Amino acid sequence: MRVAIFSAVIAAASVPAVAQDNPLTRAFSVHAGGVKVAEGDIAVTRFNQAYAVAVSVEDAGIASFFVDALYTAQVEGVVEADGTLRPDLFSVKAWWDGDEQELDINYDGQGPVLVDYRPEPDWLEGPLPAVEDQGGTVDPLTVFAHMLWPASPEELCGRGFEVFSGSRRSSILPEAPLEPRDGVITCPVEYTRFEANDEGIMEPETMDFRIELRAREDGLWEADRLVGDTRFGSFVMKSRDG
Repeated sequence: MRVAIFSAVIAAASVPAVAQDNPLTRAFSVHAGGVKVAEGDIAVTRFNQAYAVAVSVEDAGIASFFVDALYTAQVEGVVEADGTLRPDLFSVKAWWDGDEQELDINYDGQGPVLVDYRPEPDWLEGPLPAVEDQGGTVDPLTVFAHMLWPASPEELCGRGFEVFSGSRRSSILPEAPLEPRDGVITCPVEYTRFEANDEGIMEPETMDFRIELRAREDGLWEADRLVGDTRFGSFVMKSRDG
């Protein structure tokens, strides 16, 4: 099911210059507490001044005994002269135990201007964050458009992001890459997400992650693993071919 929907998501990309180019594709798995809980596929394309990302993720391993979930998403945007990525439209379609949820976020070049959930989410403990407070943010997939595109370690780890998913604000702040060890370069990352407390005030929760880069045959580097410790235990997102 995931492969068929993933192919359809890629085919639906409406940026002609991007759709004509061959995407960089990656199969990945997600592990929590040492157990595989999800797996998926992602495709990233950057061509001239445009980029697109498509992803499909579904439950896997032990998680499949407890939930039936599928998440598909895509984003299209522009690449500025300095390498800054600015999304135009971020779209999500997700299924969770039979319930379907759709989301579109539209951008004006400076940040989101419209968040459209269909239906309105009933799983939030409070109101959705105000879109007018999300200036300068990008969607989650735009981060992958940067981190998965081959570049030097300094380029990959030299740009931070303020991220807004439609329901949650977070920040991703990589630090300078460390010296190579066993063919792997590691970039420490400070990940902070903001959640409303009982009074509705947004409070930060900071976690330490690291991005592990591997060398390519062309001399560039690419992100291979994302590793961190969360309140739910260890988190690992890695290539399924690695």
